[in-house]
Parts: sequence; structure tokens; C-alpha cells
Amino acid sequence: MSLPSLSIVTAGAGSGKTWRITQDIKREVLENGVPPAGLLATTFTRKAAAELQLRVQTALIAARQGEAALAMQEALLGTVNSVCGRLLAEFAFEAGISPDLSVLDETGEAEAFAIAFGDAAGTAEDRIAPVAFRMGLSGEANGGDWHEPVRKIVSAARANRLDAAALQASMARALVGALGMLETPDPAGADALDKALDQAMNCLLAAADKWDLAAEKKNTLGALDTVRTMRPFFTPQEGRFLTWADWAALATLGPAVARRDDFAAVIEAAAAHDRHPRLHADITTMLSVCYETAETALALYADYKRKAGLIDFTDQETILLDLLETNADISAELAQRLRTLFVDEFQDTSPLQLALFLRLGKLAKRAVWVGDPKQAIYGFRGTDPALMDAVLRSLGGTPNPANILSTSRRSRPDLVHLVNRIFVPAFAQQGMAANMVALTPHRTDPPGAGPALHVWRLPKGAIPLRLEALAAQIAGLLAAPKRPLIQDPQTGESRQLRAGDVAVLCRDNKSVAILAAALGQRGVEVAAARGGLLETPEVSLSLACLRRLADPRDNLAEAEIVHLAGGDEEWLDKLLAKQKLTDARVAALDALQTDLAGLPPSVALQVALSAAEIMPLLARWPAPRQRLANIEALFGEAKAYEDACNNLHRAATVGGFAAWLGALPEAPSQPASRGGDAVTLLTYHKAKGLEWPLVVMAQTDKEYPPSAFKVSFHTEGGDIDPANPLAGRWVRYWPWPYAGRSKDIPMKMREAASPELAAAAAQSGCENVRLGYVGMTRARDVLVLTLDPGTPTWLEGYTPGLAAALRKLPAGRGDLTYNNVSLPVAVADVAEVEAASPLPVPKKVTFLCWPAGPRPIFPSLRLTPSAAEGDVSAKTKIIDLGPRLCHAGGAVRDEVGDALHRFLAADDPAREIGERLAMARQLLAGVAGDLTAEDCLEAADRFWRFVSEHYGAEAEIIREWPVQYRLESGQEVHGRTDCLIERPDGLILIDHKSYPGHDPTQRTLHYLPQLLIYKQALEATWTVPVAAIAVHFPVLGKVVSISR
Repeated sequence: MSLPSLSIVTAGAGSGKTWRITQDIKREVLENGVPPAGLLATTFTRKAAAELQLRVQTALIAARQGEAALAMQEALLGTVNSVCGRLLAEFAFEAGISPDLSVLDETGEAEAFAIAFGDAAGTAEDRIAPVAFRMGLSGEANGGDWHEPVRKIVSAARANRLDAAALQASMARALVGALGMLETPDPAGADALDKALDQAMNCLLAAADKWDLAAEKKNTLGALDTVRTMRPFFTPQEGRFLTWADWAALATLGPAVARRDDFAAVIEAAAAHDRHPRLHADITTMLSVCYETAETALALYADYKRKAGLIDFTDQETILLDLLETNADISAELAQRLRTLFVDEFQDTSPLQLALFLRLGKLAKRAVWVGDPKQAIYGFRGTDPALMDAVLRSLGGTPNPANILSTSRRSRPDLVHLVNRIFVPAFAQQGMAANMVALTPHRTDPPGAGPALHVWRLPKGAIPLRLEALAAQIAGLLAAPKRPLIQDPQTGESRQLRAGDVAVLCRDNKSVAILAAALGQRGVEVAAARGGLLETPEVSLSLACLRRLADPRDNLAEAEIVHLAGGDEEWLDKLLAKQKLTDARVAALDALQTDLAGLPPSVALQVALSAAEIMPLLARWPAPRQRLANIEALFGEAKAYEDACNNLHRAATVGGFAAWLGALPEAPSQPASRGGDAVTLLTYHKAKGLEWPLVVMAQTDKEYPPSAFKVSFHTEGGDIDPANPLAGRWVRYWPWPYAGRSKDIPMKMREAASPELAAAAAQSGCENVRLGYVGMTRARDVLVLTLDPGTPTWLEGYTPGLAAALRKLPAGRGDLTYNNVSLPVAVADVAEVEAASPLPVPKKVTFLCWPAGPRPIFPSLRLTPSAAEGDVSAKTKIIDLGPRLCHAGGAVRDEVGDALHRFLAADDPAREIGERLAMARQLLAGVAGDLTAEDCLEAADRFWRFVSEHYGAEAEIIREWPVQYRLESGQEVHGRTDCLIERPDGLILIDHKSYPGHDPTQRTLHYLPQLLIYKQALEATWTVPVAAIAVHFPVLGKVVSISR
């Protein structure tokens, strides 16, 4: 395969990737004459898309090309999903989908899929439950839950466009491989093996009753205790079986030498687990259920979305790729329009996105892919670096030297040279040429700068204690009167290090949380997302206020408010004595009950916090900034719930919000501190694309061993077709049946010799190198390597011998020679520490509340004209169109009004009467009341006659015109006008109302405020005034014109 128009641009860390893309787009527009509408550019994140759009427009404006900058809004520039969404909206008819489909965000997708998955898993639960228990996949052991691999199978299937047949074929292949990890089933059968173990355990325990236990060795007593503990749970004649981890534990019992013969029968019988027919059957059942459940869940999820009018991000990519492959007209139209395709961060694309980009690349006149394969670290999200590498090799291999960005504008020279010496040979083992890895430093060392490389040798101890020691070292560094000099990223001036200049990279979120707590106890403010948002006192108090507002009978909420807000100290005693609590905050919430029905949760939460005066209270608590940030995060969760409800066409309620929080797949985290001088803590993966003056690489010893017993995706035969990267893709899952046990298990030994583990180890090794590259290239001025007391296995994997060289250096200043590079190093031996005590509550804290006096009342930012009602005086004139059509009062009024509005918005009087009646009947389906399709036609015909007679048959009619306008008060008007008639002397504004009463004049005056808002907005955006205003009452058969 070849794409002659494709240019691959590789950008090393800190080499100006975004600048290069900006310049390329600018060159396309200004020099190559490409109109912005002919550009398609995708980015990895919305933030990156916004930054790129701003940079391109700024560059065009700087070149005095303001019109081109404004026209950049016409370019297809955004995330992959936003670009796909825009194209699908344009080709919705060809795709057979509605252009108004609601797009599920990640939260809404998770909730919608959870519904489908719950139904699919529920149908299989009875069949799989005993198997999952025996295999340690029931959520009760270290092996995890069988639901998790099913979700991963679903994700892999969608990312690789696998249908039901492909999943079934994957299951068959996976089953052959998984059973191949076991010994051939014993011909004696399952019952015979169970009986042998049952009898051996009975004989051992009977004999042990005669032992003098006080004289037995400790390891013998431990082995005996293991047998005794398991014995009651193994009654095969009653259908009760041990887990396979239990079988393995019995097979590896280690009694004292003198008792080995007594335990021999149990050990021998249990060692048959590897050839036990039930284990073979369990693995077969597990795989069958997992793949079938994934297939069923996908079908149910698709059906759910179809019925609800929903679509998610993966659907967008799949549907667009299908269209490009099957619809020649769309491909031809895009080929004519699309001049240049830009793909940012190409190494982070999924297999599905890769296929989409290749298809679009064939249509574009030119394609530019920009990224860095050395930073492909998102394999856990479904990307496949090996697939991308194979495609890149087929498209031309090593890029043109002019397209290799090799100047590091980020790091000091010593850091650049160190990275080169480490990673040029490391990536060479992955087949990467040296010129694609090596960087040339652009910066020079600032005057007085110390060593760019620091080494902190940590003390021995468990991980939490080592993190405590690391926290103490960081706190000491920041408190020292003489700190490292860094070059300010904004001013370029040299200054001493501050807390906000420091970032610490950890291997997992748990370690981030431990380190954050340790730093916090030492008075160091941190910026780190921490778990447990819902468990914080401030959020618990806020939710209690919300619950009490929703239900004054919620006594538990009342008790939580009194307790957490520091009210009546005897609240518990009073509750136990069934005495009524008296609390001003609770009373304030109860007083609002009658006024708040139907409020969305975010608004109800705001009302509850205001009534109970929670924000001023939190401002007096310790760490007020973090507490207020947590409340803001709670509001974010409320808005996310409301958005999910909107996408799923459900009502958002306070009770539903509470249930939604409890059912989230992952509990919400506390947001990172927004303080300007806080140490940043995050994982290596989250650090990609970021930089700091000083970076601490922590946990260089932590390694995640590769395994074949997980969900992974592959290409059949291993031969990738670059022209069709999704061809032959399949997903493999091998379940591990022994929970957290792996030592001395034959299945593990066979895995060690398998090509599957060798491939997994190679993949893991490559990703470890890439992750190390990301970590080492985040620092601008100082890089701190932490060395744990053991062998730093992860670090050693891509820097062989570096740890040993660093351990030999004396504490203080030294010179490191490694791979023919020499550089000064600052070395510190970190002392052992104990966990720090919590800091005392400060006497002075930030206080945030309204000043004394009446609270100000602010108008709503967004103003919907239809919500503006009131009685205003004006002159009116009633024009009779015909008799009343129907009686549409009471509960059906809104339904009838909506139906009439939709019909008047869509009706074309020139169409055949049969077509118009069919549309009316479709709109009236499910609408209560006595309005008929004929009534709809009559209402429309009377209105069109009125327009023709009063404003001319040739008048231009504009229906459902969107209005957005900012009033002088700062409020934003958002709405749609029902009908505008454009004439040379001005606009005629007409509003349809379904009012069925007997006083249309008074009702018209009631609606006048909203019409005046529309009038003001229209006159501010049109070149002609609004010459007349009228209200059309189709049910009454009247029009009321207004003059003032």
C-alpha cells in the first residue's frame, strides 16, 4: 500500500509539534491556496483542538489575513469524534440516521452501556456463578470479577470493528489456546479425582487427631490448618467444590520433613487439578459465557441506542468509515472538497481510527500525520502501537529528514544529551533509526544553574514508608533557603525553585494519593486528583442538605447536617430519645419545601447550600480552598448527571442524582488544587504532553509483569494488511483460574514457555521504554531520579547499568559517566522517616462570604424569551380566521400546542393534501385530545391565507429562526421565533400559541414581554426594524395584532 500524498512528521519531546502543525496549516492556506473549508485536522483532545484553532487564527491575523482567520471556522478541525459528528450530520440521509441524534459523552455512554450490560450479564449469572466462584472470578477473591474481562472484550471488539461472527471465531481460537495451557483431561473422570482428594483429606485429619500438636513444627501446623479450613467446603457428593486456587494450595503444602508422608496423599490428589476435567469444563464455560455476554451486551446496547435516538463516539467513527467504504457518491464529494488532511498525535489512534484516517487519506490531495511513536503509551486504552508501526513502515518507513523535528526547545543541554544516550540504543532495539530519536538542545544553561540531574537514593521499607521519605525530601527541598535555580517559563529569567515548579510522577493513582497525603501533612500544598470525593465531610454535608431539601422527613440527613456542621452536641442523645432536633440550617431548608418542586439537581444543590449557609461555613474549615474545589466538583457531577439524563431522555431528579452517584463505575475523585504554588502529583501516563521546571521520577522499581492471561487483540497470522488494518483482527481472552495464586502452578510454567507470553513481554518491554522516555523528557531544568533500595527493574529495563553507576557516586556533587556522556550530578541519600502527624489547624484561614446586609439578587445569565411573562398595556386588534377547531384545555393543552407548532413549522401548502395529512397524523400519534389531522390542515390553510392577504403572496416566510443576543444587562437571550415575514419595510414577528380560552386579547398582552425581547434581539442583528407583532391562536381561529 502507498499514499503518495502522505507526509509523516515525527516530533521528539519538546520539539515544537504544535508550532509545526500551525505553520503547515498556515502555509496550506496562504501559499497553496487551500480554502479553510478544504482542511480537515484532528487532535487527540478538545483542549488541543482549541489551542490549534487559536494558534492558526493568530498566525493568519499576524499575516494580515483576517478573512482567512475568520474562515477557519469552516475547517473541519477538532477531535476525531467532533469531526466525525460534523460529517455525519452532513451525510445523515445517506447514512440512514437522523441529523438530530443525541451524542452520548463518555459518562452517558458508560451509563447506557451499564444498562445493557446488566441485562446481558443477568441472563448468564445462574450459569456462570459456580464457575466464577471456583475460578476466583466472582469478585470475592484476588482474581477479580468476570464482568471486567467482558467489558474489555466489548471495548476491543468496538475498537477493531468486530461483529458477532468475529467474536464467535475469537472465542473458538481463544478456547483452543487456553485449554492448551492445561494437561490433557484425566480419563479417570472428575468424580474419581474428587473422591481421591476427599478421602485423602479425611484420612489426614483423622490421623492428625492423634498427634501431639504442641510438638509439631510451625510449618506442619500451618499446612494442617489449611486442610482443616478447606475441608467443610468440599463435599462433592452435595455439589460443593473447592476453588481451583484451593486445589493449588493443597498441592503445594509444605509440612515439616517428618510429616511429608502424612500429607503426601493430599498433595498428590490435589496435584491433579491441572488435568481435572472440571477445570477444562470451567474454562470452556467461562470463555463461552464471556464472549456470548459481550455479544449480547453489544446487541442490547445498539438496540437501546436505536430506540432512544442515541449515538456514541465509536458509532460515529464506525458509521463514517462504513459510508466511505460503501458510498461512492460521498467519497467522490469529499475527494472534491478535501484538500489537506492533518492528523495530530497519530500514534495514539485506535485501530478503527487508523482505518478511518487511511480512507480519508486516499480522498485528500495531501495528508500530513504528525506525532511521536516514541510516546505511544496508551495501549491500555485500546491503541495498538505494533499495528501503527506496521502501517507506517508500509507507507514509506523513515520520514524525510525535513520532517523529523529534532530540536528540543524544552530541556537543558545535559538532560537532552542524557536522554539521547539512553534512548537512541533503547529504541534501536525496536527498529527505530537514531535520527528519529536523537535531539539537539536549543537552550543554554542559565547563569549559576546547578546540575540538571539529581539523584535521591531512598531508604529501605514498604512502599508507603518510602513515599513518606520522598515527601519529606520534597518538603525539605522547598523549605531550604537555597533551592535549585530554574528559568522561569514565562519571563525567561532565572529564579529559585517554587512549589508550583515541581511535578512528581508515580506509576499508579494509589501512590499519588499516598504521596499527596504525606506532603499535605508536611504543609506542602499539592495539585493532585485524589479519590473519595463523596466521602469528604464537605460533600457529605452538602448532599445531606440536598436530601433534606428534597424530603423533610429524611431524619438521617438532618442528623448528618447537625453533626457535620457543628450544631447541637447532644444530637445523638436526642435522636435516640426521639426528641426533635432544633437546628437553624435544617429549619431554613424545611422552610423552602413548597417552592422547589421540579428543580434540576444542580439548581436544587445551589439553593440548599445557600439556604443552609454552607459556603461561609466551609471557608472557616481547614484547607478551605480544597473544600470549595470539592463542592465545585460536586456541582460538576450534578451537571454531568443532568446531561446524561438529557441524552437518555429522562427526567433529572434529586433522588435520581443520589442514585446515580452511588452507581458510578468509578467513584468521583477530588479535583487537583488550583493554587498557583502547589506541587503537581500525577501518573506518568497523565504527564504526557506536559512540562515542568523540576520533575521527580518516582517508583523507578515498579514493574508490571507481562501476562498472556488477559484480554488482548491480535491480527490473524500476525501479517497486517496496511491497506485494511482491521482485516483479520480478533480478541483473545485467557482466564486465569487460580485467583491470586501463581507459584508452582503448571499452567504458569507452560505460560512462561509460550509464544503468547513472549509476545506480551516484548510488547510490555517496548511500552516500558516509551513510558520511560515520556517521564525523562518532562523536565525543563532539573530531573530527579529516585532510586529504590532494590533493583530498579523498570529503570533498568531501558537504562541498563545506570542505577549501578548512580549508586557508586558519593553523596553531594559528583560526575556521572554513562554511555560516553559525562555530566554533573547532585546526589542525596534520603533518610528514613516516620509518618508525619497531621498539621495543627491554622488560626488564620481564608473566609469567603457575602458582606453584611441584604444579599444581592442576580438575574439569570441565560434568558429564555418564552419564560418572560406579565401583563403590558398595548393596543390590539383581533382578526377572525374561522371557527374554533377543538377543545384542548387541561393536561393535553401542551401536547396539542406542540403538535400544532411542529406542523406549522414543517407544513408546505404546495404539497399534496394526502402528504400533508400523513405528516399531521404522524405528528399527532400519541397525542391526547380531539385535535385531528384535518384540524391541523385547516389551521395551517387559514394562517397561510391570512399571511397572503395581509402581507402579500410573495412574502418571504422564515420559520423557527434561532435568536441569540446579549442584552445590556449582560443576560443572554436564547430562543427561536415561530414565524418571521421579511418585507422591505421591516420584519413581521408572529408567535403561535395554543391558548384555548375565551380572552385572546388579555392573553396576548400576557405574552407581549417575550415578543418584545425577540423584537429587541432581532432589531440588533437585522438591518430592518420589526414593523409589526402578532399572535396567532390556531385553536381559536384568531390572530391578534399588537401596536404600541
